[in-house]
Amino acid sequence: MAHDDFDVIVYKVLAYMMACVKKGVYPNIDVAKDAAGCNDVYWAMVIESMLDDGLIRNATVKSYYDGTTDVSAGQDFGITQKGARYLKENSKMEEAKRFLGTAFEKALPTLIEATMAISSLM
Repeated sequence: MAHDDFDVIVYKVLAYMMACVKKGVYPNIDVAKDAAGCNDVYWAMVIESMLDDGLIRNATVKSYYDGTTDVSAGQDFGITQKGARYLKENSKMEEAKRFLGTAFEKALPTLIEATMAISSLM
């Protein structure tokens, strides 16, 4: 497993979103992308897949004729019940969690603080 494996990126996004919800703050799409640590094309594919699978809600992926994509989200961007269950019960998510170790979990409070700071500016 590598830091840019699809399942690792999905885990990072879902774990970030779940941590936000538990702290009472809506996740931010830009902070989620930073947490994922992937390029724009990969990011668009991950978000589109997660939307298609019903793991997240209220995000949009737009593709343009010039080959670029835009990923955006509404203020109520979030994890679904299915996404929370997937994060908790899926063996690939457990494998990604073990692969990342405690470093990612220790980074979550900083990501949530960044999300709260962005939210206060809006």
